[in-house]
Amino acid sequence: VVEEAQKKLNDGLDSTGASSFAVDLECLQQSITQETPFLSGYFDSIICCFTLCSVDDPDRAVEEIKRLLRPSGGTLGFVEHVAVDADIDKPYYRLLGWEQQKLDRLQQLVADNCHLHRDTDKTITRIMGVEPVKQERFLVDNMWPVSMQSCGVIQRRDV
Repeated sequence: VVEEAQKKLNDGLDSTGASSFAVDLECLQQSITQETPFLSGYFDSIICCFTLCSVDDPDRAVEEIKRLLRPSGGTLGFVEHVAVDADIDKPYYRLLGWEQQKLDRLQQLVADNCHLHRDTDKTITRIMGVEPVKQERFLVDNMWPVSMQSCGVIQRRDV
Protein backbone atom coordinates (compact mmCIF):
# COMPACT_ATOMS: atom_id res chain seq x y z
CA VAL A 1 0.00 0.00 0.00
CA VAL A 2 2.80 2.43 0.90
CA GLU A 3 4.66 1.68 -2.34
CA GLU A 4 1.49 2.22 -4.39
CA ALA A 5 0.76 5.55 -2.70
CA GLN A 6 4.34 6.72 -3.16
CA LYS A 7 4.26 5.79 -6.87
CA LYS A 8 1.03 7.73 -7.38
CA LEU A 9 2.47 10.76 -5.59
CA ASN A 10 5.74 10.71 -7.52
CA ASP A 11 4.56 9.70 -11.00
CA GLY A 12 1.27 11.47 -11.50
CA LEU A 13 0.06 14.84 -12.57
CA ASP A 14 -2.49 16.73 -10.59
CA SER A 15 -5.82 17.84 -12.05
CA THR A 16 -4.27 21.06 -13.39
CA GLY A 17 -1.54 19.17 -15.24
CA ALA A 18 1.24 20.34 -12.94
CA SER A 19 3.98 17.82 -12.32
CA SER A 20 4.08 16.00 -9.01
CA PHE A 21 6.82 16.36 -6.45
CA ALA A 22 9.08 13.70 -4.92
CA VAL A 23 7.74 12.20 -1.72
CA ASP A 24 9.26 9.54 0.48
CA LEU A 25 6.77 7.64 2.62
CA GLU A 26 7.88 5.69 5.66
CA CYS A 27 5.56 3.39 7.57
CA LEU A 28 6.21 2.72 11.23
CA GLN A 29 5.99 -0.98 12.03
CA GLN A 30 6.31 -0.74 15.83
CA SER A 31 4.91 1.15 18.78
CA ILE A 32 5.59 4.87 18.70
CA THR A 33 6.18 4.67 22.48
CA GLN A 34 9.51 2.92 21.81
CA GLU A 35 12.53 4.55 20.23
CA THR A 36 12.20 4.06 16.50
CA PRO A 37 15.09 3.17 14.15
CA PHE A 38 15.05 6.62 12.52
CA LEU A 39 17.62 9.30 13.32
CA SER A 40 16.57 12.36 15.29
CA GLY A 41 15.15 15.01 12.98
CA TYR A 42 14.71 12.47 10.14
CA PHE A 43 11.20 13.60 9.10
CA ASP A 44 10.06 16.93 7.68
CA SER A 45 6.49 16.04 8.59
CA ILE A 46 4.53 13.39 10.45
CA ILE A 47 0.81 12.69 10.23
CA CYS A 48 -0.83 11.11 13.28
CA CYS A 49 -4.49 10.14 13.05
CA PHE A 50 -6.52 8.36 15.73
CA THR A 51 -3.39 6.76 17.18
CA LEU A 52 -2.58 8.43 20.47
CA CYS A 53 -5.87 7.34 22.07
CA SER A 54 -4.59 3.76 22.17
CA VAL A 55 -0.93 4.00 23.19
CA ASP A 56 0.02 3.05 26.74
CA ASP A 57 2.12 6.19 27.25
CA PRO A 58 0.93 9.19 25.21
CA ASP A 59 3.63 11.47 26.64
CA ARG A 60 6.36 9.08 25.50
CA ALA A 61 4.73 8.74 22.06
CA VAL A 62 4.66 12.51 21.53
CA GLU A 63 8.24 12.80 22.80
CA GLU A 64 9.29 10.28 20.13
CA ILE A 65 7.34 12.17 17.45
CA LYS A 66 9.10 15.37 18.52
CA ARG A 67 12.49 13.63 18.36
CA LEU A 68 11.76 12.40 14.84
CA LEU A 69 10.73 15.81 13.47
CA ARG A 70 13.28 18.18 11.96
CA PRO A 71 14.13 20.65 14.76
CA SER A 72 13.44 23.86 12.87
CA GLY A 73 10.09 23.73 11.10
CA GLY A 74 9.33 19.99 11.27
CA THR A 75 5.55 19.73 11.09
CA LEU A 76 3.09 17.44 12.86
CA GLY A 77 -0.45 17.15 11.54
CA PHE A 78 -2.92 15.37 13.78
CA VAL A 79 -6.53 14.30 14.08
CA GLU A 80 -7.51 12.67 17.35
CA HIS A 81 -10.66 12.14 19.38
CA VAL A 82 -10.37 13.86 22.73
CA ALA A 83 -12.07 14.38 26.08
CA VAL A 84 -14.86 16.92 26.22
CA ASP A 85 -13.72 20.21 27.73
CA ALA A 86 -15.02 20.31 31.30
CA ASP A 87 -15.63 24.05 31.05
CA ILE A 88 -18.23 23.74 28.26
CA ASP A 89 -21.49 24.27 30.11
CA LYS A 90 -23.98 22.79 27.67
CA PRO A 91 -26.13 19.78 28.58
CA TYR A 92 -25.07 17.64 25.59
CA TYR A 93 -21.37 18.24 26.26
CA ARG A 94 -21.76 17.51 29.99
CA LEU A 95 -23.59 14.28 29.16
CA LEU A 96 -20.95 13.25 26.58
CA GLY A 97 -18.15 13.98 29.07
CA TRP A 98 -19.89 11.87 31.72
CA GLU A 99 -20.40 9.04 29.20
CA GLN A 100 -16.74 9.20 28.16
CA GLN A 101 -15.62 8.88 31.77
CA LYS A 102 -18.05 6.07 32.63
CA LEU A 103 -17.43 4.04 29.45
CA ASP A 104 -13.67 4.61 29.21
CA ARG A 105 -12.58 1.31 30.79
CA LEU A 106 -15.05 -0.73 28.70
CA GLN A 107 -13.87 1.07 25.54
CA GLN A 108 -10.27 0.14 26.35
CA LEU A 109 -11.25 -3.52 26.65
CA VAL A 110 -13.29 -3.75 23.44
CA ALA A 111 -11.37 -1.29 21.23
CA ASP A 112 -7.71 -2.25 21.60
CA ASN A 113 -6.86 0.13 24.47
CA CYS A 114 -8.69 3.14 22.98
CA HIS A 115 -9.20 5.74 25.72
CA LEU A 116 -12.30 7.91 25.42
CA HIS A 117 -11.28 10.61 27.86
CA ARG A 118 -7.78 11.85 26.98
CA ASP A 119 -6.75 15.45 26.34
CA THR A 120 -4.49 14.34 23.50
CA ASP A 121 -4.34 17.74 21.79
CA LYS A 122 -3.22 19.36 25.05
CA THR A 123 -0.59 16.63 25.52
CA ILE A 124 0.77 17.32 22.02
CA THR A 125 1.01 21.07 22.69
CA ARG A 126 2.64 20.55 26.10
CA ILE A 127 5.28 18.09 24.88
CA MET A 128 6.03 19.96 21.64
CA GLY A 129 6.51 23.15 23.67
CA VAL A 130 4.82 25.47 21.13
CA GLU A 131 1.28 26.48 20.31
CA PRO A 132 -0.24 24.92 17.18
CA VAL A 133 -0.11 26.88 13.93
CA LYS A 134 -3.76 25.85 13.59
CA GLN A 135 -5.99 23.78 15.84
CA GLU A 136 -9.69 23.14 16.12
CA ARG A 137 -11.92 21.13 18.46
CA PHE A 138 -15.25 20.09 17.03
CA LEU A 139 -18.11 17.69 17.57
CA VAL A 140 -19.02 14.90 15.14
CA ASP A 141 -22.47 13.73 16.27
CA ASN A 142 -22.52 10.40 14.46
CA MET A 143 -19.23 9.22 16.03
CA TRP A 144 -20.48 8.67 19.60
CA PRO A 145 -18.73 8.12 22.02
CA VAL A 146 -15.66 9.56 20.27
CA SER A 147 -17.64 12.58 19.10
CA MET A 148 -15.26 15.26 20.39
CA GLN A 149 -12.47 15.61 17.83
CA SER A 150 -9.39 17.77 17.57
CA CYS A 151 -7.24 18.45 14.54
CA GLY A 152 -4.21 20.63 14.23
CA VAL A 153 -0.85 21.47 12.76
CA ILE A 154 2.13 22.17 14.97
CA GLN A 155 5.70 23.05 13.99
CA ARG A 156 8.91 22.61 15.92
CA ARG A 157 10.64 25.93 16.48
CA ASP A 158 13.87 24.83 18.16
CA VAL A 159 16.68 27.36 18.14
